[in-house]
This record gives sequence, structure tokens and C-alpha cells, in this order.
Amino acid sequence: MEIFTTIILFLILGAISTVGFMVKDAAKIPRSLIVENSKAKNEKDIQRESYFREISGSKLDSTFDDWIRLITELDKFKEKFSGKSGEKKLNDMIKSALMYGSERTVHIVAIMMQRLYKNGSLENSVKVEFGKEKDNSLENFELMFLISFLICSLKFDFSGYSIEPKDIIKTKINDYGDNVDIINKAYDNVKSMIN
Repeated sequence: MEIFTTIILFLILGAISTVGFMVKDAAKIPRSLIVENSKAKNEKDIQRESYFREISGSKLDSTFDDWIRLITELDKFKEKFSGKSGEKKLNDMIKSALMYGSERTVHIVAIMMQRLYKNGSLENSVKVEFGKEKDNSLENFELMFLISFLICSLKFDFSGYSIEPKDIIKTKINDYGDNVDIINKAYDNVKSMIN
């Protein structure tokens, strides 16, 4: 009987030990699953980014260049974006931003386009011909900031570098100091629209 009791005790001890190890390891399982899911998501993001950079490097450059030219050549805005060819150019720029831009970039494009649509037509959207007529309205500065925020977002999407929208405006406005109040108001308005 003693042998039988000893065998039963060993079996019970073995079962308790096995359950103990299982319970101890069970706490690690959710953490391991979280880590593995995170790794898989990061790998997918890296693969996606690599794919876009590899497949469309020149298209990314072209997209970024088009939007930069929009702000640096504001004096040619009406001539570039009037008529059917202007609408097609803008639609191509929007398409590229939607294809290659981040969620934030797409959000900024949507806000900017809703603002343009609200004015009825592209030609009515910008009421100023920079260099020919001085119109420092809040509306014009807001449009410039929308474009600047879009450029900043694209820059971050494509390079990982952050730049400030006000710095872009400073490269274009030669009387920035004279208009700092309205510029700051336009900046705050656009920032609140985007965030």
C-alpha cells in the first residue's frame, strides 16, 4: 500500500508541477501575442513604405515638387490653374497626394478642396495676384497656410523631416513682419481646421 500511496503522491506532485508551469507561462502568452502582433504591423508598415519608395520614387518627387511650386509661384496661380487644363493639373496633384500621402496629408487636401469648392470655382478661390495687387486678407493667408501645411505633411511623408508652415510662408512673403498679426490668426485658424 505504501508503494501505491507513493506513486499516487508522485503523480499528484507531477500534475501540480505541470499546472504550475502552465499557469506561470500563461501570463507570458498575452504579452508574447502583443509583441508578435506589433512586430507584424511594423513589418507591414515598413514593407508598404518600401514598396511606395521603390515603385514610385520619381512620382513622389513630382508630387512634392508640384505642391512646392504652387506656393513658390503663387503669382502664377491663376494662369496655371484656370480653365480645363488648370483643373486637370490640380486634379492630378490631388490624385498624387491621395495616392502617396499619409492620412494627415489626405485630410489636409480634403479641407483645402472643400474650401476651394465653397468659393464656386478654382478661379474664384484666390482673389489676389501676388506681385501685381496686394491683398493681405485673412482668407488668402489661410489658403497659403493650407498649402504650406500640405507641403509640410508631404515632406514628412516622403523624408521623415518636419518643417514649419510659417517658415514656408516666410520664404514667400517679403512683408511678413508688417502682417504678423493676420498671419498668426490665419495660422491658428488653419491649424484648428486640421487638428
